[in-house]
Amino acid sequence: MANIENIGLEENGIKTEKGKIVVDKFQQTSVPGIYAIGDCSPGQALAHVASKEGINAAEHMAYLEKK
Repeated sequence: MANIENIGLEENGIKTEKGKIVVDKFQQTSVPGIYAIGDCSPGQALAHVASKEGINAAEHMAYLEKK
């Protein structure tokens, strides 16, 4: 289980649900520019899944930089 308690998420506007950080299809949280991957985001808590989530987030950031 992810340890996301008392780290300031809610105070900074980052939404959580059922012990996980809510993300969109690009792993972006409710605050634009902040991403969450791995055990703290919904989905399977497996290393190869987290790796793919990281790639997805990085590609999204790179795309936004090009605009």
